[in-house]
Amino acid sequence: MKEFDDDDLEFDEEDIPDVDLSDLDLTENDSAKSQSKENVKADDSEAPFEKKEIDDMIRTEAMKALDLEEDSKNIAPLVHDDEVIKRPDFLDSDEEDFGLGSKEKSEHFGLTVSKSTDIEGAPEVPEVPEEKEESDGDGNDDPDPVTKKPRKKLKIALLIIFAVLGLLIGCGIFLAFTKAGNRLVIKMASGLIYDKMGTNINRNKDTKEDTNVDHTGDPTDDEVDVPEIDIKEDGEDSGSGEIINPQSAAYVKTYLLFGIEKIGGGANTDAIILMSINTHDDTIKLTSIMRDTYVDIPGAYSNKINSVFAHGMMMEKSEDRAAQEKRGAELLMTVIQNTFNIEISGYAYVDFKDFESVIDVLGGIDLELGSSEASYLNNTNYISKWENRNVHAGMNHLNGNQVLGYCRVRKRATPDGNGGTVSNDHGRTLRHRKVINAVIQQCKDMSYISLLPKLYECLGYVQSNLTKEQIEQLLADVWEHKITKVQELKLPLDGTYWDSALEGKYNGKRNIYYTLVMGSKREENIKQLHDFVFTGDYLGEYSVE
Repeated sequence: MKEFDDDDLEFDEEDIPDVDLSDLDLTENDSAKSQSKENVKADDSEAPFEKKEIDDMIRTEAMKALDLEEDSKNIAPLVHDDEVIKRPDFLDSDEEDFGLGSKEKSEHFGLTVSKSTDIEGAPEVPEVPEEKEESDGDGNDDPDPVTKKPRKKLKIALLIIFAVLGLLIGCGIFLAFTKAGNRLVIKMASGLIYDKMGTNINRNKDTKEDTNVDHTGDPTDDEVDVPEIDIKEDGEDSGSGEIINPQSAAYVKTYLLFGIEKIGGGANTDAIILMSINTHDDTIKLTSIMRDTYVDIPGAYSNKINSVFAHGMMMEKSEDRAAQEKRGAELLMTVIQNTFNIEISGYAYVDFKDFESVIDVLGGIDLELGSSEASYLNNTNYISKWENRNVHAGMNHLNGNQVLGYCRVRKRATPDGNGGTVSNDHGRTLRHRKVINAVIQQCKDMSYISLLPKLYECLGYVQSNLTKEQIEQLLADVWEHKITKVQELKLPLDGTYWDSALEGKYNGKRNIYYTLVMGSKREENIKQLHDFVFTGDYLGEYSVE
């Protein structure tokens, strides 16, 4: 068939060929044709086809007979009231007759033939142009652009979370289960401890006496003992003040712990304890020194050991309180090294007010009281606050104010843990060791998460001269050796001293009353201390594990 352009559409009437409808290539029989015609002639209210639609159908068949192409979208849709109506059989034809399925387009009569469905017998429905989705630029177009971005962000967030968790778990395993990790933790902890305590060493301390103790309450038979301070003048024999080679061992480090009682204008150290860390038998050794022990003091006259700190403060020419306390602590450390021939690596101390705060930060501690102790504490001013005088015989959970009163009691017996009791200064030193043991137990019962911030807060109340390296070594010894066993000893040993009582001990300037004098028995105490600290072979009457 020849091609023609739009001008060919204009033709005279004689140019239209006569068409015999019998020549139409209808594929159905006469009965089907008749039936289809009857459907077309049906009542308008029931027929799905309008007159224009019938004209379009005839026109389509005519175009087919003339071998012309027509745009399928110009054929009236066979849809009525949203119901798909099957095209009459007499309109069925092959796809080739319409060029369906082909990508070619014809512009005959200004019409375009579009690709139709490949499903046989399915109605032709006008195509709805598809909306192009915007690409996100990654080449992966999501059919649901509304949810694509949130879903992508969620995936990224999950990847980040898993990466962080993996890193934290890896770091935790490294820190907890490797020696290098443990050392790193210890190093960081020692730095924090040093920085915290370092700020306290240089701070100016309040020079007023501790106002947290009620001195106007019920009378007590434990009078405040403020020893005379007898510093030697220039030219007087002040003693050597130093032992050239005090006893030591590579596997033992000993530290001096003490508490200061600021009452009546004094600065007594009534609680004095040597804490030795032994990595050979993995123990902590606590050695209490009774406060009335008679000792030589370099640069001063001999006196009770609880007065040494105050002597040192008086020797300091500076008026700076921190410098005075530093001089007092160093003198006390020197006196103990001289008296018991043992190397001391450093010191740490608290005053009464700070001691209360430390116990309260830890949440209190559990202590056993005897009936005599409990009654005494409830009826005297050792517990300075009235509302706290409510202790009882047996186990008690005590706060800082109650524990401080407990530590100060001397003239009442306390259970020794072996079915007996101990009184006087022996009982007081035992109470001090009981408190330290209770503090250790309280710390052991806490989780690391709860314990670490509490310990860090407690450090704010402690004064110390330990270096960062010493703190790191102390922590490493305890951590790496998993040291939790505690042993105890008291000095002087029973039977190795005499009490001067009211007779007094003359020190070259005055009589010192109620002091414990070892005299020639001092060597027995030195030997016992060395056996206890370095070999574990000792006669500790009050040792516990």
